[in-house]
Amino acid sequence: MPKQGRIEETLINPTWEQIVERDPLIAFSFYLSGRKNVLFTIADEIIENLDQAFAETVVDGGRLERAESLMWLWTFGAYEVVRTMCQSSITKNDILGHHEESYTGGPNKGMQPMPQSGDAGASS
Repeated sequence: MPKQGRIEETLINPTWEQIVERDPLIAFSFYLSGRKNVLFTIADEIIENLDQAFAETVVDGGRLERAESLMWLWTFGAYEVVRTMCQSSITKNDILGHHEESYTGGPNKGMQPMPQSGDAGASS
């Protein structure tokens, strides 16, 4: 049974804490959070193919082969997510130390507050 319904309710105008509670990886990186969702989709397809491959008295070799191929892709994808996090210079305190503001992020950047006018990093 696919797990696509992982998020059970839609939040309208959620706070930063609600967003992070629902998807903790988003505090590290929007990109990695998206890759995690892709890995969930691939995992669902692997499970579906395995279930269908062994559903009959005769094993469906095509479904089994597809599941095996997707397992390799899933393994490589999971490795890349973990490797990216391990090689990042962002610490847990960097992630949890932000206040509820406007945020911007990207691969390996984590969540960074957007510079406000008058800040040293703000562009005019």
